Amino acid sequence: MCGILRKKTWRGLSLFLFVPLVCFGCGDFDTGGSDKSGSLFLIEEIDPNYFEESTRQVDVVQNPNCSGDLENPDPEPFSDHFANITFLNRPLNNSETQTASRIDLQEYEVWYEPITQGSPPLSSFNETTISDGNGIDPCDPGSDCIGETITQIEFVPLSVKDVLAPYVDELGEFQLHYKIYYRFYGVNDFGFRVSAESSTDFLVNGYDNCGGGGGG
Repeated sequence: MCGILRKKTWRGLSLFLFVPLVCFGCGDFDTGGSDKSGSLFLIEEIDPNYFEESTRQVDVVQNPNCSGDLENPDPEPFSDHFANITFLNRPLNNSETQTASRIDLQEYEVWYEPITQGSPPLSSFNETTISDGNGIDPCDPGSDCIGETITQIEFVPLSVKDVLAPYVDELGEFQLHYKIYYRFYGVNDFGFRVSAESSTDFLVNGYDNCGGGGGG
């Protein structure tokens, strides 16, 4: 998906070169609740994902007919843009015994920050449903823990795409650029509430996903 072409012109390339490849959240914010819960609860990675392909290019304009056949129109694949998010649940630093316990994720907040001029403000939202399970098991003390990944986390849902689409049509050749923030809340086995925060960025335009599988 990294090499897809826009429906618009290619003059927004300079904005695309600004985007980092991966966002790690370990040092972005303080870990909430670690003093009582015994867990260092962290977001390790945010991987935006669209039709099972990793991409930070968020398509907000659907082509109604990829084939051009008026009798048998073939709409461009179009849906919410999701993210796969990897969490770490570490015991306290320098601990030789297990201080952490399983964390059950309960909800998360999402909010956006416009980066480029002309990018409209977007409303924040809360999600209380986490579709791919919600339990983050603790890492063993002293281990090289790889964390646990939860899929189908809302990144840019259709309701937000609807807000963005008119601005893309108006600007045409330029990509919009945003920063997205997450804050996840959970409760451990002993009832202590914890939280983890991180952020990454993404681009917005009318990208061409015609051509098979929703990612070409």
